[in-house]
Amino acid sequence: QIVGARLTSSFKLSWSMDRQVFILCWLCLIASGICQDVIPSEFDGTKYLVDILPSDFQPGPGPRLIMTGSDGRKYACMLPTTAESNLTSATEHPEPTPLPSHAVLIKTLKDRCFRLRKGYWDYEVCPGQSVKQFHMEGQQRGASFDLGLYDETLDEDYEEHYVQHFVSGSGGRRASVTFQCNHAEPEHHKVVSVEEPQAMSYVIDFSSSLMCLPRTDKASRSPAHLLDRLRSTCIPRNEGWWQYELCYMRHVVQYHQEGDVRTIEIVLGRFDFDLNRQLELDGKSIVHANPTYFLQHYVNGTSCEPLLRENRTAEVRFECNPGRPVNYIRSVEESPTCHYIVHVVTPFVCTHHAFLTPDDDLQHINCVPIQT
Repeated sequence: QIVGARLTSSFKLSWSMDRQVFILCWLCLIASGICQDVIPSEFDGTKYLVDILPSDFQPGPGPRLIMTGSDGRKYACMLPTTAESNLTSATEHPEPTPLPSHAVLIKTLKDRCFRLRKGYWDYEVCPGQSVKQFHMEGQQRGASFDLGLYDETLDEDYEEHYVQHFVSGSGGRRASVTFQCNHAEPEHHKVVSVEEPQAMSYVIDFSSSLMCLPRTDKASRSPAHLLDRLRSTCIPRNEGWWQYELCYMRHVVQYHQEGDVRTIEIVLGRFDFDLNRQLELDGKSIVHANPTYFLQHYVNGTSCEPLLRENRTAEVRFECNPGRPVNYIRSVEESPTCHYIVHVVTPFVCTHHAFLTPDDDLQHINCVPIQT
């Protein structure tokens, strides 16, 4: 019951306990005017704002609680949809049993190897073991190189793909194998492509039906995971004579184009996996500035000579803009010489807690007096 009639103020409360009990108790406390005494700052969860609205307010559809005040007056309190789903999910929709992670599923292929022939060379991927490059001479292997041995500590398990890294190959060679689903061929496992974007560094795409299984578990929602949807995307910016292009987790380039031909192209930086992984591990990838941004470094670009005896570098700053459902480069700055700052605006990082403003996760509970 609502035990008092002082319903003229709105108060905020966060909690991590049972929401159904808390909503009911909280409404009672608000009604008795002592809500301020029960706002425990250590609680950590969704924030709710209770608004007592005029009796002529027309509520929309949705769940509601009927409460009775100590004076006998009834109130219809509309719960937000997210709150209702939390209240009912435990009893009406029990959590399904999560499937194993992609890492566990792919490791069932550990005793198998898969080949791809590309011109003179054959490539052999043995998931969870090794990657090799060799040339076949008749039925025998001729020239052969180890492209790396599997290092489990470098695993990347995302929601839609999974990456294994292979290191310490012949002459320092290394490879990354990205496992993805191909719905067009649901019953298969195969090496799709092999590229060498940098000398002795190989990028391999592997298609497996194991990656097509529906997932109920979620990968850690770091900004890098949230931005994973940009993985095969290039974001352009036109500044007149110069144009810019960010190809996520690949490179940043500056170029001039005449017709359909790029007559000048300068690489401002290439994505460095180890550098950016260490940045995240050190807790330095999220920068709390105005605005907050997620930082990635792109290094080893085109030489800056004769201005400087070093290569160009770029830092890419991903900022949140929930109001525009598009990804775009807001600006490109060169500061200092041959070091570039690329400001990218994206809605994808907005759900990460570091980008939420105090009221971003605010839910309203509207209470309206019931006319009798």
